[in-house]
Amino acid sequence: MKKWYACALLIVIMAAINITGCATHRELLEPTGVFGEHYLRVFPSESSINGSFEGGFFFGCGSASGKVSTEKSIRFTWSPKPDVYVVTLIPEKKIRMVRDSTKIVPTVEFKFREYWLDSWLLAGISSDMLENVNLLFDDENFQVFIVRISPETLKRETCLPQTFSPQT
Repeated sequence: MKKWYACALLIVIMAAINITGCATHRELLEPTGVFGEHYLRVFPSESSINGSFEGGFFFGCGSASGKVSTEKSIRFTWSPKPDVYVVTLIPEKKIRMVRDSTKIVPTVEFKFREYWLDSWLLAGISSDMLENVNLLFDDENFQVFIVRISPETLKRETCLPQTFSPQT
């Protein structure tokens, strides 16, 4: 009797693996065009206000606290596929500048956690994320935007933050 349960469990597990397609996150995201370097067109930076408020009350007694902060962001376009352009708004804290004198046009590369990219897809990527890749950049598995730019272009580019010291 235990053999039958073990066989049935094995069949269910194999069917579940077959239904999900045994794909990794990297394989699923490959058609979206987020991997590799993309030409970058930057627009003026903007500030946004972020805030949170929380508290608890019970029979008229309790406490509350809140926090409001401003965050500078940069809006840019990039092209994941020919004739397709995506406008993305990124916070400055997620940008890493790399000085590269060979870059005539600035590029951007998106870095995700490697262990997540190579893990089997069980859950976590919705069809909305595949249709709107900007949703991927809000995910906890997204790490940084790497902008590669020549020092000369950085001096001329007024929309990029000049306070960053480019990293080599």
